[in-house]
Amino acid sequence: MVLLAAALLALGGCATQVVNDVSVYHEWPVGVVKPGYVLVRESHQRDSLRHAAFERVVRAELNRAGFNELASGRFEISFDFVTGRLLRRVFEEAPFGGAYFWRSYGVPIYPWQHGGALELFDRRARMVRDELIYERALRLEIRDREAKPPRQVFEASAVNDGSEEDALEGLRYLMQAVLADFPGPNGKMRRIVIEVPRPAD
Repeated sequence: MVLLAAALLALGGCATQVVNDVSVYHEWPVGVVKPGYVLVRESHQRDSLRHAAFERVVRAELNRAGFNELASGRFEISFDFVTGRLLRRVFEEAPFGGAYFWRSYGVPIYPWQHGGALELFDRRARMVRDELIYERALRLEIRDREAKPPRQVFEASAVNDGSEEDALEGLRYLMQAVLADFPGPNGKMRRIVIEVPRPAD
């Protein structure tokens, strides 16, 4: 449904918004407001320059949200970030003033994705063009090392998409969405819309 929301926003002239779908589950410790943390890597991420670039974005957004990176931080934070491409077919000559109908198809780019291909078009519509869409997905986990025994206290997954290939910017908006009102409602899917400043003329 991210693609559908993005398309509707674009049709409404809201090209400066990024739509993020976020799901959060947590058992956040009571009274912890500005947690100290340390970023940790999985074995497959250990020597990855790509992951190091993603870490810089994640670290900056964590710090901006009030987290404090410490060598002996109470919380371990790990994440996976993946990108993929989908082909969107745009239709026109639909009823009601030529509104656009479109279809997206492709395979899931991340293992925690649910749902399949999305189709929304009128049989009277005519295909105009294919558009390449870049889809980004983030999964972030936080583990409390001081709990007895140490345990997971926060899990979030988030997706967004757009016509720009810039993975780092996509990740930046995903992080902002995941950290909005942290730790946020437990066990709910939320749609976080982030306003992107328009470039200066």
